[in-house]
Amino acid sequence: MGNKKIRANGTGSLYWVESRKRYVASYFDPYGKRVSKSFKTREEASDFLETQIVSMENKLYVEVPSENITLAEW
Repeated sequence: MGNKKIRANGTGSLYWVESRKRYVASYFDPYGKRVSKSFKTREEASDFLETQIVSMENKLYVEVPSENITLAEW
């Protein structure tokens, strides 16, 4: 069935989006929210994904707020 590589559970997803001509790295953060980011190369996407997974394993993950909030609200 081809050369499809399967990633282990908890290590996120890495896939090609033909319409955007970009690789997408996605994972679930410690709060259960799916986070995705796109890259021009597979290597960049893989490096990003690995960095995020390691930071979560080492309890160093910092959630980046998606809304525009002030410092006082943070």
